[in-house]
Amino acid sequence: MDSLPKHHFYFEVSNSAPSNRHLPHSEHQKSSFFSAKFLVKLFLCCLTMYTIVNSLFSKADPSDLLPVFQIREPVPTSSSCQVHLMTHSFGWSYGKPFVAPYAPPDCDFDQIVIDFTVVSAGRQFDRLGTMWLGDIEVWRTSTAEPTLTGIQWTYQKDVSHLLALFQQPQTLIFDLGNLIDDTYTAPFNATLTATFSKAELGAQRADSILAISARRQNLSSAFTLPSDVAASTINFPQNVRKAVVSLSACGQADEEFWFGNVYESDRTTFPKIGSMLGYSPFREVQLYIDGELAGVAWPFPIIFTGGVVPGLWRPVVGLDAFDLREQEIDISAWLPRLCDGDPSGHVFEIRVAGIQDNGKGVGQLSKTVGNSWIISGKIFLWLDPPGSITRGALFFADSGSPSISMTSAFAQNTSGVNTTLQYQTNVQRYLMVNSVVFTATSFVHHKWTQVLMYSSWVNFTNTGGVQVIDQVTKGLDKSSSGYQRSYHYPIWCNTSFNLDPATGAFTIDAPIRRSLELETYGPAVFPTGLEAFTTTKDGLSGSVLKTTQNGSAHYLGVPSKHKAYGHGTTDQVFEFQGQGNSQSWLPLYSRSVKAINGSIARDVEMVAGNCTRDISVNIPTSTGQHGQEMLFFDASTISRDQDLGAELDQDNYL
Repeated sequence: MDSLPKHHFYFEVSNSAPSNRHLPHSEHQKSSFFSAKFLVKLFLCCLTMYTIVNSLFSKADPSDLLPVFQIREPVPTSSSCQVHLMTHSFGWSYGKPFVAPYAPPDCDFDQIVIDFTVVSAGRQFDRLGTMWLGDIEVWRTSTAEPTLTGIQWTYQKDVSHLLALFQQPQTLIFDLGNLIDDTYTAPFNATLTATFSKAELGAQRADSILAISARRQNLSSAFTLPSDVAASTINFPQNVRKAVVSLSACGQADEEFWFGNVYESDRTTFPKIGSMLGYSPFREVQLYIDGELAGVAWPFPIIFTGGVVPGLWRPVVGLDAFDLREQEIDISAWLPRLCDGDPSGHVFEIRVAGIQDNGKGVGQLSKTVGNSWIISGKIFLWLDPPGSITRGALFFADSGSPSISMTSAFAQNTSGVNTTLQYQTNVQRYLMVNSVVFTATSFVHHKWTQVLMYSSWVNFTNTGGVQVIDQVTKGLDKSSSGYQRSYHYPIWCNTSFNLDPATGAFTIDAPIRRSLELETYGPAVFPTGLEAFTTTKDGLSGSVLKTTQNGSAHYLGVPSKHKAYGHGTTDQVFEFQGQGNSQSWLPLYSRSVKAINGSIARDVEMVAGNCTRDISVNIPTSTGQHGQEMLFFDASTISRDQDLGAELDQDNYL
């Protein structure tokens, strides 16, 4: 079946993987980076590389493995009690997660740090992975794309906020869907351990944790929207004094690059491309309780390691690619309703909305979005003594529709062909819920507020061959408990494709600039990053994380010479600070890294004011005229029904 490209930022594909409710993002149909006439010029690697890859993998020297990493603040370290949880090779693993019983260790603990280490060699997509204890999601991650000689990465995550789960026997499920065939040859060989310790940091962990999930046995319990209804009926205990929901959500397939999508009314602007992906470049993840909006999350634009031009993401992966963040929504103001003892329970539902427009500059939140979003949630409960009943009054919610403004314009050449499309979107939202709650020991005025602002400017030129995205999301979430988080994540990216019709040679180029800023105060459910700095934590009231990535990458394919080349450069600066009682900021951790063509040119790390790493290497920005030589992809083997999404990725560097 001839499948036309929908959109920029990636290749349009139709996968041949086995059917599964939770396919990793690279296996779904992806957005197009170019128009339909270019797809026939893309390459698929010769199947003869299968033997070579297997040989390389079987003889891989650990010293040849490329260390891949995500820059982040340190996690607490301890050697008190370590438990091995998993050793597993994820090869053909669709619908076949690792499953094993978990039992709490025989030691006293209130802090848990998991360690996930992966080795992979060959050719493979980036994959989405989720870790579960029963039907509750513990962690969401993704993989790096391997090289022929192999890569390795280790990621440590503080999961102490899930103490109530780790204190009880559970079923451990690790889902990482992958395939192995003559083309995609690399398994992900993974090891998972957990370190348990007694930190006594004073943080009060939730007494109970409930799932908003599909509740599947021995499988991933994630919902897939829009095909599923992401709803769970929950029977609340009546003695809850505080409740917080966390949302885990990321777009896949047609929704992986949602932040570059077009308006519904503009989907056919460039007929040669076909119908582009729609519902606007705006998304809102919504939490509903019994049909009423309780809170929202405006997602961070994740770019996985195969995204845009993959030369950007080695060996430093994109922001949060190894650890997709969850957002907290305090629902304590809902306790008078939730603790009513109704045996039929209360329905918690997670939805995802974009914008549906009328083609005349008027839009409203859509009832659905494209395929697909991977969704789950958790409800954290803090309990009063058994027998207590929480009551309340004066419930009030202000959660009306957001303010949406949008403009769109296109230009034509003298032949009447659309050559440009420019559109701008602005969204603002205010949400507030409050009530008076009577618990076993006191009455509390619970209030939850959210103030959010979003702006996006997108410009297509060259008849859809070039796309520029300039987007900013800002928000402030605040609870009467003292918890407060502000966030700011801008992204600018310019992706372009050029084809030489005479030779069939083509290039992909993409400079990108993106940032993430988080300020957190008060009793957060999730670790804030201060936990690793035990000697100074007592004097700190908040944390701030600021990081920026600047990069550019290039890819050249030359079918006439059976050659392909590529290079990329990424520069990232990461800063993590704590706020003292005097409102001054204390530097706790910083790291500045520059990667050129898969090698580290600069790596400077500071911990609590002390330099712990200082590396500087002179590396040329390119090798030859066009960069490093890459494996050639044989155009004659292409089928437009094949998944080409990873076929122009960095795993092909020689």
